Amino acid sequence: MVSDVQKIIFSGFCLLSASSLWANDPLLDNSVLSVEIPRFDEEGRLSWRLQAKEVLPAGQNQYQAKDPVLRTIAGFGRITDARTSEGVFDIKEGKASGKDTLRVRGEGFLAQGEDWFWQEKAEEGFHKMAFRKEGSVSFSEVESPLFASLAESPAISVPQSEPITKKTSSGEFQSTVADADYMEMVALEDGGYRFLLQGGVRISGNEVEITCSRMEVFLLSEDNSTTSVKFGKIKQINAVDSVTLKQPGRVCHADRLNLDGISGVALLEGSAKVIDEEWGMATGEKIFLESGTRKARIEKTDQVRPRLTLPEIQNFNLPFGKEASGENQ
Repeated sequence: MVSDVQKIIFSGFCLLSASSLWANDPLLDNSVLSVEIPRFDEEGRLSWRLQAKEVLPAGQNQYQAKDPVLRTIAGFGRITDARTSEGVFDIKEGKASGKDTLRVRGEGFLAQGEDWFWQEKAEEGFHKMAFRKEGSVSFSEVESPLFASLAESPAISVPQSEPITKKTSSGEFQSTVADADYMEMVALEDGGYRFLLQGGVRISGNEVEITCSRMEVFLLSEDNSTTSVKFGKIKQINAVDSVTLKQPGRVCHADRLNLDGISGVALLEGSAKVIDEEWGMATGEKIFLESGTRKARIEKTDQVRPRLTLPEIQNFNLPFGKEASGENQ
C-alpha cells in the first residue's frame, strides 16, 4: 500500500500540473494542456486517473476534456481504460458524460457505445459505465468457453459429431459478442463485473445465438491466492422476456433462460420449448440442457406436463406386422 507521504507527494505533483482547474483565479478561463488528475479512495488507494490532451472549464467543478483517457481501478485488481474524443467531467463528484463513442478495455472484454456516462460510485458497485446508444461488448473466447461448450451440446440427444467451435483465419477462437439498445457495466463489490443489456438484446458466439429483451451477464474473476487474479470468464447469463436460443439444427424458446458458465447447464423456464430438426419437439415448464451429456431433461411441474413430439417416421412397421407397402418382399 502506498504510504501517506508517498500519496501526498504523488497527489501534490499531479494536482500542480492541473492547478488551474481548482484555483480561483483568471486562469480558469483558459485551457490547460497535458492534464493528469488522480483520485484516491478513503483508504488511500488510487480509484481513477484522468489524462487528457486539453481541458477547458465547463461550469462549476465541470471540465471539458479533449481526447480523455480514464483509467478506473476497483478491488481485486480490476483495471479498465476508457477512451473517447471528448467528454465533460465532474472532478469533485467523480462523474462524466459524452456523446461520441467511448471504448472501454478490460481484461477479457472490450465494451463500447455512444451517448455514455460514468460515475465512480453506484448502488450496485463501482465505476458504472452506461451506453444509451449502440452499446456492445465482446468477450475473449479463450477466457469465455461457455458458448463453445453449449455449441457442442445439442438440445436433444444425437450421435456424437465434430465440435462446431471454429477458429478465425488468424487461428484465434471467435469472440462472444453482445449488443443492445442500452447497456451498462459495473464493477461488483465482491469481484468481477455485471453487464446489463436492455432492448433488442443479442449475444452470439460459435454458432450459438440468444435473443431477448433483457439480459444480465456476470463476468467474474478466478480468484486464487496462489496464482494471479484472472478475468474474462462468463460465470452466468440471465435472460428474460421472449427468450430464443438458436443452435445449428435447433431452436429453443422460453420466458426465462439461465446459463451457468461453471457447470455448463442451461435452464429454460416458462413455456419452454426445444425444436430439433431431426429429433422433434420437447415442451415443458422447465427444460435443462446439459453440456457434455448431449441431453435435454424435462422437469415435471404442477402447471405443465412434459411432452415430447417425435417427427413422422416413414415406412414404419410394427413388430411382426405387415411390411409397409412399396417395400421389397
